[in-house]
Amino acid sequence: MDNPTSIQTKILLSIASVFLVLMSVSMLFMVDRQKQMVQTLATEKARDIANSYFDGLNAMMLAGSMAQSRFLREKIQSHDDVIEARLIRGKAIVDSFGPGSAEQRPVDDQDQSALSGKASSRYPGGADGDSVVIVEPIVASANFKGTNCLTCHAVSEGTILGAVRVTYSLAHLHEKINRNFAIAGAIAGGLFLAGMVLITWLMRKIVVNPLDEIRDTMNTISRDADLRKRLAINSHDEIGQLSSSFNSMLNNFATSLSHVSDTSLQLSKATSKISSVAQQTTAAA
Repeated sequence: MDNPTSIQTKILLSIASVFLVLMSVSMLFMVDRQKQMVQTLATEKARDIANSYFDGLNAMMLAGSMAQSRFLREKIQSHDDVIEARLIRGKAIVDSFGPGSAEQRPVDDQDQSALSGKASSRYPGGADGDSVVIVEPIVASANFKGTNCLTCHAVSEGTILGAVRVTYSLAHLHEKINRNFAIAGAIAGGLFLAGMVLITWLMRKIVVNPLDEIRDTMNTISRDADLRKRLAINSHDEIGQLSSSFNSMLNNFATSLSHVSDTSLQLSKATSKISSVAQQTTAAA
Protein backbone atom coordinates (compact mmCIF):
# COMPACT_ATOMS: atom_id res chain seq x y z
CA MET A 1 0.00 0.00 0.00
CA ASP A 2 3.02 2.29 -0.45
CA ASN A 3 1.69 3.39 -3.81
CA PRO A 4 -1.45 5.53 -3.27
CA THR A 5 -2.68 4.67 -6.77
CA SER A 6 -2.26 0.90 -6.40
CA ILE A 7 -5.19 -1.36 -7.22
CA GLN A 8 -5.35 -2.43 -3.58
CA THR A 9 -5.74 1.18 -2.43
CA LYS A 10 -8.45 1.86 -4.99
CA ILE A 11 -10.43 -1.25 -4.07
CA LEU A 12 -10.09 -0.64 -0.32
CA LEU A 13 -11.20 2.98 -0.69
CA SER A 14 -14.22 1.88 -2.72
CA ILE A 15 -15.20 -0.79 -0.18
CA ALA A 16 -14.68 1.61 2.74
CA SER A 17 -16.82 4.29 1.06
CA VAL A 18 -19.68 1.87 0.41
CA PHE A 19 -19.51 0.46 3.95
CA LEU A 20 -19.45 3.92 5.54
CA VAL A 21 -22.44 5.11 3.51
CA LEU A 22 -24.47 1.98 4.31
CA MET A 23 -23.51 2.08 7.98
CA SER A 24 -24.36 5.78 8.31
CA VAL A 25 -27.74 5.41 6.59
CA SER A 26 -28.67 2.36 8.66
CA MET A 27 -27.62 4.03 11.93
CA LEU A 28 -29.55 7.22 11.17
CA PHE A 29 -32.61 5.19 10.15
CA MET A 30 -32.39 3.16 13.36
CA VAL A 31 -32.17 6.31 15.52
CA ASP A 32 -35.10 7.92 13.70
CA ARG A 33 -37.25 4.81 14.17
CA GLN A 34 -36.33 4.64 17.84
CA LYS A 35 -37.29 8.29 18.35
CA GLN A 36 -40.63 7.73 16.62
CA MET A 37 -41.26 4.69 18.81
CA VAL A 38 -40.33 6.68 21.92
CA GLN A 39 -42.72 9.48 20.94
CA THR A 40 -45.54 6.98 20.44
CA LEU A 41 -44.89 5.25 23.76
CA ALA A 42 -44.48 8.58 25.58
CA THR A 43 -47.77 9.85 24.14
CA GLU A 44 -49.55 6.74 25.37
CA LYS A 45 -47.84 7.08 28.75
CA ALA A 46 -48.97 10.70 29.00
CA ARG A 47 -52.54 9.69 28.17
CA ASP A 48 -52.44 7.01 30.86
CA ILE A 49 -51.20 9.60 33.37
CA ALA A 50 -53.98 12.00 32.32
CA ASN A 51 -56.60 9.28 32.76
CA SER A 52 -55.15 8.31 36.15
CA TYR A 53 -55.15 11.97 37.21
CA PHE A 54 -58.80 12.42 36.31
CA ASP A 55 -59.76 9.10 37.91
CA GLY A 56 -58.16 10.37 41.11
CA LEU A 57 -60.05 13.66 40.84
CA ASN A 58 -63.27 11.77 40.17
CA ALA A 59 -62.75 9.71 43.30
CA MET A 60 -62.10 12.88 45.30
CA MET A 61 -65.32 14.41 43.92
CA LEU A 62 -67.32 11.43 45.08
CA ALA A 63 -65.60 11.55 48.47
CA GLY A 64 -66.17 15.29 48.80
CA SER A 65 -62.48 16.07 49.19
CA MET A 66 -61.88 18.19 46.10
CA ALA A 67 -60.31 20.83 48.35
CA GLN A 68 -57.30 18.52 48.61
CA SER A 69 -56.97 18.09 44.81
CA ARG A 70 -53.74 20.11 44.71
CA PHE A 71 -52.00 17.30 46.63
CA LEU A 72 -53.02 14.85 43.89
CA ARG A 73 -51.68 17.24 41.27
CA GLU A 74 -48.40 17.61 43.13
CA LYS A 75 -48.12 13.85 43.45
CA ILE A 76 -48.69 13.38 39.72
CA GLN A 77 -46.10 16.04 38.89
CA SER A 78 -43.57 14.43 41.21
CA HIS A 79 -43.35 11.42 38.88
CA ASP A 80 -40.26 11.12 36.73
CA ASP A 81 -40.52 12.91 33.36
CA VAL A 82 -43.88 14.56 34.18
CA ILE A 83 -43.38 18.29 33.62
CA GLU A 84 -46.98 19.45 34.08
CA ALA A 85 -50.34 17.99 35.00
CA ARG A 86 -53.41 20.17 35.40
CA LEU A 87 -57.18 20.20 35.14
CA ILE A 88 -58.79 22.75 32.82
CA ARG A 89 -62.32 23.86 33.65
CA GLY A 90 -64.89 23.99 30.88
CA LYS A 91 -67.68 26.55 30.55
CA ALA A 92 -70.25 24.36 32.33
CA ILE A 93 -67.97 24.01 35.39
CA VAL A 94 -67.02 27.72 35.33
CA ASP A 95 -70.70 28.67 35.27
CA SER A 96 -71.42 26.43 38.23
CA PHE A 97 -68.27 26.68 40.36
CA GLY A 98 -66.33 29.64 39.04
CA PRO A 99 -63.08 29.84 37.01
CA GLY A 100 -61.00 28.15 39.71
CA SER A 101 -57.27 28.70 40.19
CA ALA A 102 -54.90 30.03 37.52
CA GLU A 103 -53.70 26.60 36.40
CA GLN A 104 -57.30 25.53 35.74
CA ARG A 105 -57.80 28.07 32.96
CA PRO A 106 -57.04 27.48 29.25
CA VAL A 107 -53.77 29.05 28.12
CA ASP A 108 -53.44 28.23 24.42
CA ASP A 109 -55.25 26.96 21.34
CA GLN A 110 -54.63 23.34 22.32
CA ASP A 111 -56.57 23.87 25.56
CA GLN A 112 -59.37 25.61 23.67
CA SER A 113 -59.47 22.76 21.14
CA ALA A 114 -59.84 20.23 23.98
CA LEU A 115 -62.69 22.27 25.51
CA SER A 116 -64.46 21.97 22.17
CA GLY A 117 -64.20 18.18 22.43
CA LYS A 118 -61.06 17.42 20.43
CA ALA A 119 -58.22 15.47 22.01
CA SER A 120 -54.77 16.43 20.76
CA SER A 121 -51.06 15.82 21.21
CA ARG A 122 -48.24 18.21 20.39
CA TYR A 123 -44.45 18.07 20.37
CA PRO A 124 -43.03 21.49 21.25
CA GLY A 125 -40.00 22.29 19.14
CA GLY A 126 -41.00 19.99 16.25
CA ALA A 127 -40.93 16.24 15.70
CA ASP A 128 -37.64 15.93 17.58
CA GLY A 129 -38.81 17.99 20.56
CA ASP A 130 -37.95 16.98 24.10
CA SER A 131 -41.53 16.79 25.39
CA VAL A 132 -45.06 15.80 24.40
CA VAL A 133 -48.17 17.72 25.45
CA ILE A 134 -51.49 15.88 25.41
CA VAL A 135 -54.88 17.36 26.28
CA GLU A 136 -57.83 15.02 26.80
CA PRO A 137 -61.39 16.42 27.00
CA ILE A 138 -63.70 15.36 29.85
CA VAL A 139 -67.16 14.53 28.55
CA ALA A 140 -70.22 14.29 30.81
CA SER A 141 -71.66 10.79 30.71
CA ALA A 142 -74.25 8.80 32.60
CA ASN A 143 -71.74 5.97 32.83
CA PHE A 144 -68.16 7.22 32.95
CA LYS A 145 -66.18 4.22 34.19
CA GLY A 146 -69.10 3.27 36.41
CA THR A 147 -69.80 6.84 37.58
CA ASN A 148 -72.81 8.95 36.61
CA CYS A 149 -71.40 12.43 36.00
CA LEU A 150 -74.90 13.85 35.52
CA THR A 151 -75.77 13.42 39.20
CA CYS A 152 -73.14 15.97 40.21
CA HIS A 153 -73.33 18.24 37.19
CA ALA A 154 -76.66 19.52 35.94
CA VAL A 155 -75.71 19.29 32.26
CA SER A 156 -76.84 17.22 29.32
CA GLU A 157 -74.94 14.09 28.37
CA GLY A 158 -72.04 14.81 26.03
CA THR A 159 -71.30 18.25 27.50
CA ILE A 160 -67.58 19.06 27.74
CA LEU A 161 -66.90 19.57 31.42
CA GLY A 162 -63.20 20.34 31.00
CA ALA A 163 -59.93 18.75 30.02
CA VAL A 164 -56.84 17.20 31.51
CA ARG A 165 -53.46 18.43 30.26
CA VAL A 166 -50.22 16.51 30.79
CA THR A 167 -46.75 17.49 29.58
CA TYR A 168 -44.36 14.53 29.48
CA SER A 169 -40.62 14.97 29.05
CA LEU A 170 -38.75 13.01 26.37
CA ALA A 171 -35.32 14.34 27.35
CA HIS A 172 -34.41 11.29 29.44
CA LEU A 173 -35.50 8.89 26.71
CA HIS A 174 -33.68 10.86 24.01
CA GLU A 175 -30.58 10.82 26.19
CA LYS A 176 -30.76 7.03 26.33
CA ILE A 177 -31.21 6.84 22.56
CA ASN A 178 -28.20 9.09 21.98
CA ARG A 179 -26.12 7.05 24.41
CA ASN A 180 -27.15 3.81 22.71
CA PHE A 181 -26.41 5.41 19.35
CA ALA A 182 -22.90 6.33 20.52
CA ILE A 183 -22.30 2.77 21.78
CA ALA A 184 -23.67 1.24 18.58
CA GLY A 185 -21.54 3.65 16.53
CA ALA A 186 -18.41 2.67 18.47
CA ILE A 187 -19.17 -1.04 17.99
CA ALA A 188 -19.89 -0.53 14.29
CA GLY A 189 -16.66 1.48 13.93
CA GLY A 190 -14.65 -1.28 15.61
CA LEU A 191 -16.24 -3.94 13.39
CA PHE A 192 -15.59 -1.74 10.35
CA LEU A 193 -11.88 -1.44 11.19
CA ALA A 194 -11.61 -5.17 11.89
CA GLY A 195 -13.38 -5.92 8.61
CA MET A 196 -11.07 -3.61 6.66
CA VAL A 197 -8.01 -5.28 8.21
CA LEU A 198 -9.39 -8.72 7.27
CA ILE A 199 -10.25 -7.58 3.73
CA THR A 200 -6.77 -6.07 3.33
CA TRP A 201 -5.12 -9.32 4.44
CA LEU A 202 -7.30 -11.44 2.15
CA MET A 203 -6.73 -9.08 -0.77
CA ARG A 204 -2.97 -9.21 -0.34
CA LYS A 205 -3.04 -13.00 -0.14
CA ILE A 206 -5.46 -13.60 -3.02
CA VAL A 207 -4.72 -10.72 -5.40
CA VAL A 208 -1.74 -8.51 -4.53
CA ASN A 209 0.90 -11.16 -3.73
CA PRO A 210 0.23 -13.24 -6.91
CA LEU A 211 0.32 -10.06 -9.00
CA ASP A 212 3.60 -9.04 -7.33
CA GLU A 213 5.01 -12.48 -8.17
CA ILE A 214 3.97 -12.10 -11.81
CA ARG A 215 5.54 -8.64 -11.94
CA ASP A 216 8.81 -9.82 -10.37
CA THR A 217 9.06 -12.79 -12.73
CA MET A 218 8.44 -10.60 -15.78
CA ASN A 219 11.08 -8.12 -14.58
CA THR A 220 13.57 -10.98 -14.10
CA ILE A 221 12.88 -12.34 -17.61
CA SER A 222 13.24 -8.84 -19.07
CA ARG A 223 16.49 -8.20 -17.20
CA ASP A 224 18.18 -11.59 -17.84
CA ALA A 225 16.59 -12.27 -21.25
CA ASP A 226 15.95 -15.78 -19.98
CA LEU A 227 12.83 -17.31 -21.50
CA ARG A 228 13.23 -20.53 -19.51
CA LYS A 229 11.64 -19.06 -16.38
CA ARG A 230 7.98 -19.81 -15.75
CA LEU A 231 5.31 -18.48 -13.39
CA ALA A 232 4.06 -20.71 -10.57
CA ILE A 233 0.35 -21.55 -10.91
CA ASN A 234 -1.16 -21.85 -7.42
CA SER A 235 -4.85 -21.44 -8.25
CA HIS A 236 -7.37 -21.84 -11.05
CA ASP A 237 -8.92 -18.38 -10.75
CA GLU A 238 -8.36 -15.43 -13.08
CA ILE A 239 -4.83 -14.87 -11.77
CA GLY A 240 -3.99 -18.56 -12.25
CA GLN A 241 -5.37 -18.37 -15.80
CA LEU A 242 -3.29 -15.25 -16.42
CA SER A 243 -0.15 -17.07 -15.24
CA SER A 244 -0.97 -20.03 -17.45
CA SER A 245 -1.49 -17.76 -20.47
CA PHE A 246 1.79 -15.98 -19.74
CA ASN A 247 3.63 -19.31 -19.55
CA SER A 248 2.07 -20.35 -22.87
CA MET A 249 3.24 -17.07 -24.39
CA LEU A 250 6.79 -17.70 -23.12
CA ASN A 251 6.69 -21.21 -24.60
CA ASN A 252 5.64 -19.79 -27.96
CA PHE A 253 8.37 -17.15 -27.77
CA ALA A 254 10.98 -19.78 -26.88
CA THR A 255 9.83 -22.05 -29.73
CA SER A 256 9.87 -19.17 -32.21
CA LEU A 257 13.32 -18.08 -31.10
CA SER A 258 14.55 -21.69 -31.34
CA HIS A 259 13.29 -21.87 -34.92
CA VAL A 260 14.97 -18.57 -35.70
CA SER A 261 18.20 -19.85 -34.16
CA ASP A 262 18.05 -23.09 -36.20
CA THR A 263 17.36 -21.16 -39.37
CA SER A 264 20.23 -18.81 -38.65
CA LEU A 265 22.54 -21.80 -38.09
CA GLN A 266 21.48 -23.35 -41.36
CA LEU A 267 22.01 -20.05 -43.16
CA SER A 268 25.43 -19.76 -41.57
CA LYS A 269 26.37 -23.26 -42.80
CA ALA A 270 25.07 -22.49 -46.29
CA THR A 271 26.99 -19.25 -46.31
CA SER A 272 30.15 -21.09 -45.29
CA LYS A 273 29.70 -23.60 -48.12
CA ILE A 274 29.09 -20.81 -50.63
CA SER A 275 32.18 -19.02 -49.41
CA SER A 276 34.24 -22.24 -49.71
CA VAL A 277 32.99 -22.88 -53.25
CA ALA A 278 33.72 -19.30 -54.19
CA GLN A 279 37.29 -19.63 -52.87
CA GLN A 280 37.76 -22.88 -54.80
CA THR A 281 36.42 -21.26 -57.96
CA THR A 282 38.74 -18.33 -57.51
CA ALA A 283 41.72 -20.65 -57.00
CA ALA A 284 40.87 -22.67 -60.12
CA ALA A 285 40.51 -19.51 -62.17
